[in-house]
Amino acid sequence: MRETMLLLVAALSLAACGSTIRPAGTAQGGVVTPILGTDDQQLLAAQGHCARYRKNARMNQAIETGSVMFDCTR
Repeated sequence: MRETMLLLVAALSLAACGSTIRPAGTAQGGVVTPILGTDDQQLLAAQGHCARYRKNARMNQAIETGSVMFDCTR
């Protein structure tokens, strides 16, 4: 019974996490992950993030994990 409850809690937690996939970051910039799709889709996601701060995204360096850092600029 306890194992079933743990599985249910884990499944609900994962469902909540997967409902919104977007870049992690602040008004200064952030990181897009490969799960967001192609380079163009990652740029679009970064642009959407920066647009919340009335800024534009400028893609920077790729990280070993395949993620890409970006800056939000005016």
